[in-house]
Amino acid sequence: YRQRKIRVVDFCGSGKCNFNCLYCSLHQEYLQHLAFHDVSVFAEVFEELKRQGFLSDDTVVTYGVGEFSIDPIDCRILDEISEYPVMILTNAFLLKQEAIRALERSGIIFCSVDAGTRDTFRRVKGADAFERVSDNLREYARHGPVSLKYILLDGVNDSTEDLEGFFRLADEVGVRVSLSRNYLAVEDRFSERALDFAARFIHHFRESGRLNMNLNGFLRPGEEDRIEMRLSKL
Repeated sequence: YRQRKIRVVDFCGSGKCNFNCLYCSLHQEYLQHLAFHDVSVFAEVFEELKRQGFLSDDTVVTYGVGEFSIDPIDCRILDEISEYPVMILTNAFLLKQEAIRALERSGIIFCSVDAGTRDTFRRVKGADAFERVSDNLREYARHGPVSLKYILLDGVNDSTEDLEGFFRLADEVGVRVSLSRNYLAVEDRFSERALDFAARFIHHFRESGRLNMNLNGFLRPGEEDRIEMRLSKL
């Protein structure tokens, strides 16, 4: 069994963050179960896997321990593990040299922006930081690939202005783009307006070859035909 190599090391969960996102604040009790209190444990496990020869040069590490950029220990660990390809989950509020170094080695930034305008960003994220995050993503994109995500919240961030604003940012920095929903809100079904938004989003990034999502996983029963009808008209 020692000949077998681990393909992906996935270290993700809820932790410290400098934003108060709308979808997180609705599910604090659930997210508490995912919280990490001693990130250094991950570094110890990772070093042991490396020492025992379970990692290969192309083992991919996903690193999302809350918001890594606000903790010096998290930043140090990112520096140590980025000898391997690493996907860095970040809100991009803080620009970090550790993330830039990881990008230049073979990393990728993954950021859920969830808005295309300043006002909506403030509403969703609980911080007035749309321009700052956009600028930091542009800087990261100078050093390596950036993947963007949009969590669609019905009646919150599904306006035409947000769609067009996100298009502008993503067309500038995003090598791949995905659309998601608040999966913890299990009873939610999209309105006609939200489905219009989703169809235009999917069409735009599918046409440019950058859409990175499973449409069947995104939709819930009863939504498939409604969005396919919209896509057929675009």
